[in-house]
Order: sequence, then structure tokens, then C-alpha cells
Amino acid sequence: MKFKILMMVMLLISSFFIVSCDYVNPDQLDETTIPEEIVEDNLEEAVEEIVEEETLEEEVVEEIIEEDTSCSVSDDCEWNEHCIEGVCGMTSDIYDTEGECDTSCNFNNVIVTTSDGDELTLSRGQGSYTAAGAVEWKLLSSADYCQGEDATPVAIELIKKNLGQILSNEVIVLDLGVESDSIGHPTIASIDFTLEVESYDETCS
Repeated sequence: MKFKILMMVMLLISSFFIVSCDYVNPDQLDETTIPEEIVEDNLEEAVEEIVEEETLEEEVVEEIIEEDTSCSVSDDCEWNEHCIEGVCGMTSDIYDTEGECDTSCNFNNVIVTTSDGDELTLSRGQGSYTAAGAVEWKLLSSADYCQGEDATPVAIELIKKNLGQILSNEVIVLDLGVESDSIGHPTIASIDFTLEVESYDETCS
């Protein structure tokens, strides 16, 4: 941008210099003589046009750079990311595993109830399934994290299959005592499944 402005300014200044240095008898002035005011006005207009053009180009580039991180399944994301509540991210986006804190925490013995009538006590990394394995689910593991002001949410990965083949996976995040939205299946319309985290044992050190 600076280079283009500099070149235009040098060109116009050169033109002005040539006109200024070329002696013209006042009696010989005619319509074709370029007054100093016109040269200055043209210079200002040229610089303004270049600045406006470059600003527009920068805005277009910024719009292109902004990536769409929305997703439906984890395959929509980078290899090291999950589709978490419709947005690509990592477990560190849920649990503050990189912050500075006096104590770090983790939890286990998670009690989960399901719409199938099951009540399970699980460690992180463990899970279960419904509809003969068409929908598997498991608690996501993570490194120790800094404890927040609110109760720590629980991230659960959903893996949906058909005849043993994985169709999709995604991650939902549940707060304590809040039932999940209905969990369906891409090809089996009859599946209507929910999960709820009743409690867990959180330890900090």
C-alpha cells in the first residue's frame, strides 16, 4: 500500500516540477497551462482513491480469513478437535487446563441416568450405549483443570453407528442436574435418547 502511494505521489510531484520549472511567459499562458491548485487537488484525490482501494481490499481479506468454526459432526473439524455443541474445539475449551491457579481439579465417580432407565457410576473415559449400540456415549477425559466459579460441566462424546460402522460423532456438554436434548440417529428415526449427570466426586489439590 505505501509503495503504491509513494509511486503516485512521486509521479504527480514530477509532473508539477516539470510544469513549475519550465518558464512560461505570463503573456503566453493559455487554457492548457496547469495551475498549481489543480495539481495539488489531483494529488490529494489520487492519494484518497488509493487509500480507499487498499482499505477495501484489507476488509475483504479479513472477511476471508475469518474461518467458519461451526460444525455438525467432528469430521467437520481439524484432526485434533471435536464438534462441541455445534462448534469445533478442544477439551481445553471446556476445561481450563492451561490457566494458572493455586489448585488443580479433576472429577470421577460420575453418576449418569438415561432415558432407558439406567443409572451408571462411571469414571472419565467410560460410557455405555443405547439401541443395541447404534448410539454409544462416553465421558471425555482431560488433564487437571482450574476450578471455575460454577459447577464443572461434563463433556460427553456421542458416537453414532450403523452395523458397526461409525456414521458420526460429536460432543455435548451437560451441567449438573440438567437433562440433555433429545439424542437421535442419522438413519434410525425411532431413537430418542437422553442423558443426565446427577453428580460426581470432584477433588482438587
